[in-house]
Amino acid sequence: MSKFIFQKESMPHYSQITNACGLTAALMAIQPNVDVQAQNLLEKIASKCRVMYPGLSDLLEMVNSRHQVAAAYMILKAAVSSKVFEFLMKIDPDYEFVQGVIEYELRKRMTGKSEKFSKNLEKMTDHYLKKGEKADIDKVFLYEYITRMKIDVELKLLMALFGYKFLRFPYSADGTGAVNFDMIDQILSGNLIKDDQLNNYDEIFEFMLTFIEVNFDKSMMIINTGAHWVTAQQLILEDGKRIPQLFYLDPSSSSKPILMDLSSKRSVWFYIFQPDEQLRQGITPIVEKILDVKI
Repeated sequence: MSKFIFQKESMPHYSQITNACGLTAALMAIQPNVDVQAQNLLEKIASKCRVMYPGLSDLLEMVNSRHQVAAAYMILKAAVSSKVFEFLMKIDPDYEFVQGVIEYELRKRMTGKSEKFSKNLEKMTDHYLKKGEKADIDKVFLYEYITRMKIDVELKLLMALFGYKFLRFPYSADGTGAVNFDMIDQILSGNLIKDDQLNNYDEIFEFMLTFIEVNFDKSMMIINTGAHWVTAQQLILEDGKRIPQLFYLDPSSSSKPILMDLSSKRSVWFYIFQPDEQLRQGITPIVEKILDVKI
């Protein structure tokens, strides 16, 4: 019986800051430990943050946490950059809506007072959004953003800044572009598929599995389990077994890979990203400019 193992052997394990599982899931996928350019970018941003935010020094000491601070800072700077989105919309027209979605999420998320610093978050959010590219990101605003759950569009933006193109599943019932086995009934009822060969539950299920299997080796996958983000680390295909074994790294757990049950019907979103050299070459000088770093 043949067995095929696809493993991200160099993938590091990041332990998340509170609620920063999305940032850590993306960082594990980016693998700064083997990607010299990504490592240099994160470290240079962290160095800037040490100067700008001495009050966050406890988060900037260890590699694990300072990369999360740097990643959050990157999203906030990129989310209000017209140059970033002008370029990304040439790669994927769906980036047209990302700024609006992030603004909505920030206004929904950043409310009340910061428990740690006792500052009004709505005022800081208004300042950030009104100033846009000219905004100086407040220490409190950055800290509170780091410690809020991220949604898929924020992580798609972060991955794009490192040169990873989102690989959209062609039949996405909820518009996320992710593979979600729990959405098969909605795909069928919504008549999203015109192919006569994909007209029942089992056929679509097999197509989803194949989409993951075919793209796993040359791509990176981050997974939303509902209220938590993790990163796919290993896929095992075995003759005679319909469902492969998928292992992931959990930023809230130990560094040991954990088996995910792909036969379960609970809602889990699988987001696949491919390294794209054209995207990386185009976005890097823009990232350097908006962050005022040179890598």
